[in-house]
Amino acid sequence: MAAGRLHRHPAPGPPRARLVIGWACAFGALAAATGWAPNLATALVLLVPTGFASLYFAQAANHRVQLGSDPAYRGRVMALYTLILQGSAPLGALFVGVVTQYLGTRSALWAGGLISLAAALVAAAADRSDTRAPATTPADRPQEHPHPHPADPKTDPIADPATEPASEPTPGTGSRP
Repeated sequence: MAAGRLHRHPAPGPPRARLVIGWACAFGALAAATGWAPNLATALVLLVPTGFASLYFAQAANHRVQLGSDPAYRGRVMALYTLILQGSAPLGALFVGVVTQYLGTRSALWAGGLISLAAALVAAAADRSDTRAPATTPADRPQEHPHPHPADPKTDPIADPATEPASEPTPGTGSRP
């Protein structure tokens, strides 16, 4: 069934923001529901869709960042994305540890779920305000970056030694003709 869906509707570009936000909302709601589960059996059942929503959100966000960035800067963008994603884990672990110590183990799940849900709702509101913005004219759109990518041999003389102009020795450097 999934193969048929992909065959009929191939994804041409990055996932839409609504898809990423929707899975972030699903993860937050499911994590909070897991924290409020009345017994272990219910919590175990809720952990399956919570894990699926977490993985789907993570891969959709990763694809959106990766495919939505300019290919010339994709490595830099992904480096920052990874730094933020993995660099925030120690802060989240500290928060979860403190919450768990004072409020109990289940509270870490519902607190993390509610924070995730709140962040997703803020992102949804921001996305909605972006879609309601007036259409821009071609003059209002950002222009192409004025500086070419430094690795472009057509425009960067350092990238292609054949186009590098001959240079004179700098006086005082100790080189003699």
